[in-house]
Amino acid sequence: MKKKFGKVLAILLTIILSGIVTAGMAFASELVATEVVADVSNAEIVVVKGGDSVSFNIVLSANGNAGTGNIVKIPTLYAVSGVAVSTSIPSSEYSFSGISPVPQTVVVTTKAEADAELGSYTVQIPITFVSSDKLKNETADYLTIRVVAPLAPADTTPPVIAFHKDVTAEATSAAGAIVTFTAPIASDNVDADFAATCDPASGTQFPLGSTTITCNATDAAGNAATPTTFTVTVVDTTVPVFTKLPSDQTVEATAVNTPIADVDFGTI
Repeated sequence: MKKKFGKVLAILLTIILSGIVTAGMAFASELVATEVVADVSNAEIVVVKGGDSVSFNIVLSANGNAGTGNIVKIPTLYAVSGVAVSTSIPSSEYSFSGISPVPQTVVVTTKAEADAELGSYTVQIPITFVSSDKLKNETADYLTIRVVAPLAPADTTPPVIAFHKDVTAEATSAAGAIVTFTAPIASDNVDADFAATCDPASGTQFPLGSTTITCNATDAAGNAATPTTFTVTVVDTTVPVFTKLPSDQTVEATAVNTPIADVDFGTI
């Protein structure tokens, strides 16, 4: 009986997220899927529902003496539709021969169709052995695909402040008057309506004459509205009122056709 040469080899499978972090190769006796984090057996690929495909690498490698004629294939596309994951026809052939064969890198893409349900899907990475001298794959390898919702579009629209008519108030003293008013409403395409901030504020002591009020508003996204203005005018239209009148007085004349001397009426 002819003695078998070498030992049974296995392909090591490592998943690498393209352009981010290279995972350390996990050495085992079979094909395994490793995550970016070392010593974890799954890799999670995040894809946006209805968005662009995400590319990553699957690195196939074998160590020891692979002999000859060891050829494998794996799918290069994983697509989520509804709650199911489909795979493409297996990729081109990848061959391992000789002692410590060169690792083979397979560029793989994942996408989520517009009807994909949000959530995580763990799928098996199927390995097809076209021919094999000493390679085998006894334990299934898995990949986790997480489907997330598209990001909401950025809010770049500023709110709009409603018109506010001018205010006229009667002075209550030489200092003017304390005037109150309702701040105008700011309307936004995302946020609920809210009151603008005005300066000077309602309830301020306003002097006689006109004062310009400036109102501003900023939505939750930081978009500032175009400021609006209106005028508060404090006027004095109240006629004076005599609060104390002197009593009638009778003064005796001192001579004919002679003016009467000054008469003191007191303070009115």
